[in-house]
Formats: sequence, structure tokens, C-alpha cells
Amino acid sequence: MNQEEVYAIADEGRNSISSYCMNECAAKCCKMGSLLLQKESEVHAIVGQQKSKLLRKKVLQKTNQGNYTYDYKKSGKSCPKLTEDNLCSIYKSPNRPKICSDFPLFVFKGYVSLSRDFCPAAKAGMLDSYIEKIKELGFKEI
Repeated sequence: MNQEEVYAIADEGRNSISSYCMNECAAKCCKMGSLLLQKESEVHAIVGQQKSKLLRKKVLQKTNQGNYTYDYKKSGKSCPKLTEDNLCSIYKSPNRPKICSDFPLFVFKGYVSLSRDFCPAAKAGMLDSYIEKIKELGFKEI
């Protein structure tokens, strides 16, 4: 099982739907809920100096694992980094949250997962061939 090959297939799949995400879907994933932020740099990239204010309002919460969840749905808005034309303003930032760069196809420790419930492209089967390629390399779908 070649981990690098699996990540390359996953990236190819994500890239294959990028224009669909912006034009057809209108970045639904960035408008519908929450983010898991794994590093302090990701928290800063998303909420900037508002961290303590958002913690008090329970929009940003620290998890038992030391990560943060940022529930922008509670604030009644989309992700603060989403522009009016459905582009990510921190897309090329090294601090862009990992969950954003991996969505909707997640690869970890011998498993692959596709967020069909939250991604119209995934629900429509646009990533199925990539999932199959990854499974052929020994990964299990969950």
C-alpha cells in the first residue's frame, strides 16, 4: 500500500470537482456548519483576533483532544474566509485548515471516507472512481 499514491489519487479527485464546487454547488460546505481546527495556526487563520470572544459565545469550542470546533452556523453566517464569489480567501495559505483542503475525500490509516451527505458532487458520484482506485490499493471505505 503506497500512502503517497493514495494521497495523490485523493488530491486528483478533489481537483476534479473544484470548478463544480465554485460554480454549481456555490461552496455549500463553507456555508453549512462547522470546522474542525487542529492547530492554533488554523484557528488564527479562520478567526484571527476574535478567538476569546468566540470562545465566550460558544461559537468556538475546545475539544477534549485539544482541537477546536468552529461552528459558524451558530453565528448565522458562512465561513468567514468565503468570499461573495464563493472563493476561499485563504485557499493558498499554509494555515488553511486541513479539513478544508481534504474535503470531501478523507484518507487516514488505511481508510477512505467520502462526505456524501454534505457534498453534492460526492452525492452525485463524481468521486466514486477515485474511491474505487483507493480501495484497489487496499484502503477500506468507511
